[in-house]
Amino acid sequence: MGEENDDKLIFAAEKKPEQPHSATLPPWKVLVVDDEESIHHITNLVLKNFTFDGRGIDILTAYSGGEAKRILEQQPDIATILLDVVMESDDAGLKVVTYLREELENSNTRIILRTGQPGIAPEQQVIAQYDINDYKDKTELTEQKLFSTIITSLRGYRDLSNLEQQRKIIDNNRKGLEKIIAASDSIFEIHSLQQFAEGVLIQLQSILGLDVHSVYAGSESFSMVQERRRDDFQVLAATGAYKAYSENRENIPEKMWQTIRETIDQRQTLYGEEHIVCYIENQVGGRYIHFLEGKNLNLDDAEKDLVTIFSRNIAIAFDNIRLNDEIEDTQREVIHRLSEVLEMRSDETGHHAKRVGEFTRILALACKLPAETVELYKDAAPLHDVGKVAIPDYVLNKPGALCDSEYETMKTHAELGYKMFADSDRPILQTAARIALEHHERVDGTGYPRGLKGDEISLEAKIVAVTDVFDALSHDRIYRKAWPMNDILALFKKERGKGFDAKIVDLLLANIDQLHKVRETLG
Repeated sequence: MGEENDDKLIFAAEKKPEQPHSATLPPWKVLVVDDEESIHHITNLVLKNFTFDGRGIDILTAYSGGEAKRILEQQPDIATILLDVVMESDDAGLKVVTYLREELENSNTRIILRTGQPGIAPEQQVIAQYDINDYKDKTELTEQKLFSTIITSLRGYRDLSNLEQQRKIIDNNRKGLEKIIAASDSIFEIHSLQQFAEGVLIQLQSILGLDVHSVYAGSESFSMVQERRRDDFQVLAATGAYKAYSENRENIPEKMWQTIRETIDQRQTLYGEEHIVCYIENQVGGRYIHFLEGKNLNLDDAEKDLVTIFSRNIAIAFDNIRLNDEIEDTQREVIHRLSEVLEMRSDETGHHAKRVGEFTRILALACKLPAETVELYKDAAPLHDVGKVAIPDYVLNKPGALCDSEYETMKTHAELGYKMFADSDRPILQTAARIALEHHERVDGTGYPRGLKGDEISLEAKIVAVTDVFDALSHDRIYRKAWPMNDILALFKKERGKGFDAKIVDLLLANIDQLHKVRETLG
């Protein structure tokens, strides 16, 4: 239902204040919602030269509540709505208010309710029940009053938007700090370092007050290849809309890749109006690229220096992780070689230690342990019998059953293996020490060397106790032939909860097919 002709807006001739105007700032968006064409015409006429806070005004129009809803959904940055109540229905305007506040969850946009029929929507009732910011009878809204109402409304929207922006900055700072703190306990693990880098990027964006998307990439081969290709580098961290690039570098658009190639070729940081590409080069041939994209990236010299410092510090952190990786790779190589030496000396079936490591990985995964813990157990497991290096050959390789004294000598390999690594501060060797000491313990307390039982035995030792026996019984030894698989599984079922941890035995039986695949690969 529309208003009668005598409800039209009538503006008195009042002089409006002059205000400065800036073409560099986007205009305020004001949505006029009314089913009368003349209302739109006169509102546009009166507000044609309106400015506030150095910004002009962009008037959007809707002739029904349904049309207004569509516009509000598409343009959430509308500052003010001049909203009629009675349009396609007596409460069409009030339905727009409910839609904006409740469904769109927009509490910033200011709502000025204008009506020519106040009897249908009484002011006191509407203000009490609906989240509106002003209520005007069209007959009282002069030109000057419209100006004053719009300025008050825009000022409220501006202040709320500024507060929201401050909250976002604080929230981004908090999220960035949370990522950095979460990564600090394990900074030399690659996933933690990626989390750390993302936190630093978020912090940088917050400090600069930028709303940007960011990619951080690096490669030691940047300086050595003639044709720069996407597979020459690794995406180390990403934020914003570029987050997906950390999962698949092939998603990087060709335009961005061309800019990255240009930066690498010129070996210097490039600054543009909508992107910054930092180039970082270390002393060992590594190359890093920090690509930031956003609007109005006109940084001063101090801000440019800040971007460079943040980017370089991330590069240093990634260099440190590579050095740490080399140390860990060396440790794994030493462990692998040592386990091979043990197998050759004890005349055991080849790859026993390697199979135990793979079996341990499968059961550790089945325990739903963190990925880094799974790898730690897998890498340490091959050293379970390291103490046998101190066992005499006549005992270690005796073709028949051991006598009591020989058996007592053989049992000492558990303590000997533990003592070899117990003083190390390396997690992998600490884990190997526990496994060496405890993998012959039994959950019922009748094992050796210390008679531990139940939860006194570490989880990694419980797992290796199962995987070691499973592999040993599956292969010929100098003193016996391999057992049939049915007999091996029957033993584990019998010893479930006695010699072996019940949960680990259940996981062995549940994952037996995967263990068989390892046996097919490694013999």
